[in-house]
Amino acid sequence: MMKKFSFYLYVFYCFEVGIFLLVAPWWLPRVWEQNYFFYFVPELKELFMNGYFRGAISGLGILNILVAVEEIIQRERLKHYTRLQ
Repeated sequence: MMKKFSFYLYVFYCFEVGIFLLVAPWWLPRVWEQNYFFYFVPELKELFMNGYFRGAISGLGILNILVAVEEIIQRERLKHYTRLQ
């Protein structure tokens, strides 16, 4: 029971982080443009506002979503395979 719960928690976490990384650079300017670290290292703001950097972060979000989907697919395949034996 706990193994199943931890699996679904992991998949939910991957999906949630993926959605946040996909959306935050473009549609959440308060989160992205008013970063806590900009006060300590102001040079980071130029990097974070770069479109290529934002695209790379969104790409990581897509990868996280794909990891979540792949985990679900693998689990379903394993269930199907164990039923056949």
